[in-house]
Amino acid sequence: IRVRGFAGANGALSGVQYQIASPARLWPESAGAAAGSLLGKARELMGSLRQNVVTPVEHGNGVRASSSVGGAAVGGISDAPYRLAHRKVEHVPVELPVPMAFWRSVGNTLNTFALETFLDEWALQHKIDPIDLRLRMLPTEHRLRPVLARAAELASWHQRAPENAL
Repeated sequence: IRVRGFAGANGALSGVQYQIASPARLWPESAGAAAGSLLGKARELMGSLRQNVVTPVEHGNGVRASSSVGGAAVGGISDAPYRLAHRKVEHVPVELPVPMAFWRSVGNTLNTFALETFLDEWALQHKIDPIDLRLRMLPTEHRLRPVLARAAELASWHQRAPENAL
């Protein structure tokens, strides 16, 4: 996963380019599982996801992913709650020798981690408080705003010593 940001006024994050490199097929033919086994059943259920042709599909809001992976590859970033003036998300198909399948929360695990880590790095580089950065990017009515504000309050985030501040 590669994330690039674009600065607006006062170092504010105005745009993000997000590239996800992963296999186009989540369950390749080479993932041999005996018929009747749990893996065999999973392979059958995921049969509709196995395609040899990778066709980009628009998911809206500047998000594209291969049709065989679809929303699974861009989960956690295609529906990220942050407002950005410009956003481009791409799934880049890569063939790997390791069979891949779903793991708990699909793309959300990796993509959310990459995005949130990027926001921390952006805040550090631009000397912006990471909590304030997120609060500025969340819509006023979004349900995560009070959660983030309360977590910062309980952690005494804004009362930390100046030497620990950004």
